[in-house]
Amino acid sequence: MNQTSFDFNTNRNGPKLIGERTSNLIKGIGAYFAGVLTNVSLIIVIAFFIGWKELEMTGLLSYLAISILFLVIYSIATTKTINGKVNFRLLQIVKRFFDVAIAALGIFFLMPLFILLLLAIRIESPGPILFRSKRVGQFGKPFDIYKFRTMFLAPTEQPITIVGNFLRRFHLNELPALVNVLNGEMSMVGPRPRHPENLDRSVDPDGKILLVRPGITGLWQVSRLSDNDLVSLDLQYIRDWSLVLDIRIFFKSLWIALTDKSA
Repeated sequence: MNQTSFDFNTNRNGPKLIGERTSNLIKGIGAYFAGVLTNVSLIIVIAFFIGWKELEMTGLLSYLAISILFLVIYSIATTKTINGKVNFRLLQIVKRFFDVAIAALGIFFLMPLFILLLLAIRIESPGPILFRSKRVGQFGKPFDIYKFRTMFLAPTEQPITIVGNFLRRFHLNELPALVNVLNGEMSMVGPRPRHPENLDRSVDPDGKILLVRPGITGLWQVSRLSDNDLVSLDLQYIRDWSLVLDIRIFFKSLWIALTDKSA
């Protein structure tokens, strides 16, 4: 952390961060309602097209408009960037909007799977269901990343559980990180989340990587290069970033999760 200063509040004339003063409580409430409104809106849309004829079109459109407006406001409030260009800020807000929508929809549709995995982890071995690991987020702010526990608590010959092998095989152990996305701590696509203990040797000298919200997946995930190339991949992602690149990485990550046999 000695490589880059992230105390932007010390300079009144310096760049101001969008949503910088948003409290954890407001973010939590915002994430909750973002999930509720997104999912309920989708249910109403699906139900409307499959035969809920008594549902009034005006009411549906009004509800969807309110939902979208709320998601836009929440996206703006939880978007942080020091880039002063208006077009860049707008693109970052769009990126955050899709992060919130995808995370909320993912949690909603995957909830039955979450429950099954929760029960499987609990039945196979004692201990917490979720594993929390400290990471360094955007602007050097620490946070806990959530994952499903995949290892036994006590030392064993085979440290990874049977359920854990399955979770790692399909990268399902990372699904709880969708909560981190809703909270604004992570993005669906971004640089690799950094460990605090090896921050000095894993971040570029200019600290550019910590100016971007870390991602559940990223160019580092789909390129399959060695650990020595991770920093260069993150810098390449930041340099070449676009919404199209995020979409390509996101769907390529899904393909790898479903087809990769080496995990």
